[in-house]
Amino acid sequence: MKTYIARTYAEAAGLHDGRITLLVILCNPQPDGAARFSGCDKPEPYILREGSPVYYDPLKYAPYAPGDVIVVRVPGSSIIGDGPRLLVKSCEARQVQSITPLEFRNLGFTPNALRDALGPLADKVRREDLYWIHGVDDPGCWCNKCASKEVKRLIAAGADPDEVCVDGGWGGDEDGNESCQGCGVDLECFLTEYGVEEEVEHFAQYPIECNHDAYCMWHALDSDEANHSMLDPTSEHHDAELYDAVTLIAAHYLWDRRHPKHPWASNPWTFFTTVKLETSK
Repeated sequence: MKTYIARTYAEAAGLHDGRITLLVILCNPQPDGAARFSGCDKPEPYILREGSPVYYDPLKYAPYAPGDVIVVRVPGSSIIGDGPRLLVKSCEARQVQSITPLEFRNLGFTPNALRDALGPLADKVRREDLYWIHGVDDPGCWCNKCASKEVKRLIAAGADPDEVCVDGGWGGDEDGNESCQGCGVDLECFLTEYGVEEEVEHFAQYPIECNHDAYCMWHALDSDEANHSMLDPTSEHHDAELYDAVTLIAAHYLWDRRHPKHPWASNPWTFFTTVKLETSK
């Protein structure tokens, strides 16, 4: 009987009670790349030998084969419980970017998992309440300190002090993340549906690389949960295309955190393994 080392207790529990039925295990060693061979309609992994691509069968390195029965463990723990084991139903070699959004969600790469992962990084980004200036043609977006300075400047330049004043202190609905036009600090607000879609479109093209990126993507997810529910499959406002796009952003980000030596951009080969609960022990 073989063993699978789960990444977390949550994954171990999900496998053990049947909620998780897919495993994606990094192929080790990795082939050098992929090429199209004559008569083959999809890329095949290869290694370079004397300058020529030679077919490489990653399944020879697969830790599990159909018919294997495995038990689930987490690092540093004993076997999880005395219940059913897992029967390996299939195993195929697939590149990570060929995995579909639905399959990724079944693996736990969900918008909620992304939001939870980004939250601590987003909290490191300094934010202030959003203010604006009442009584002018362009009220702008300001922090309180800079708005007060701007009001003083306007009054000194001849504005009516009974008309011009600082207003706000709460976040409105904005089409994008706002920052103070005085000092540049990020300002608290909620994103409109358009604003959420714009952030998702951006991070579908560019990776999350810093705390501010994490804040911008987290802000989109938080705004949607609070106001729009486009990412809630049970909502009448659910947007399936947006849901899939965010799932792939989650997969990209979470994959890179788990496998920094084999990042998403390299499209590494994996063992895509399906399992089911085995009733016999």
